Amino acid sequence: MSPPVLHLADATVVLSSRFTLRVPSLTIGAGITAVLGDNGSGKSTLLRLLATALSPTSGGYTVGGADAASSTGVAATRAMLGYLPQDDSCPPRLRVFDHVDLVAV
Repeated sequence: MSPPVLHLADATVVLSSRFTLRVPSLTIGAGITAVLGDNGSGKSTLLRLLATALSPTSGGYTVGGADAASSTGVAATRAMLGYLPQDDSCPPRLRVFDHVDLVAV
């Protein structure tokens, strides 16, 4: 049995005085995972956290067994995962291939 790809333990992200994402425990194994929820429930914040676009305010998480908060963990996480933000701001004249290539880098 392979180790979980992602594991969060007591991770908290405070974005403002009005929104805090708390994840007591979450383990995601290999395969396809969907994140569902109401508007404003924290789906995008969770994905940004997992993709290392955000750092947890407290707690931590591992990706492939490595601490995702360490500098080597961030690099390893970004090498393992693909992430395309919903508010992606690509240059307007960029071709589709070049945009995908830019995101992949």
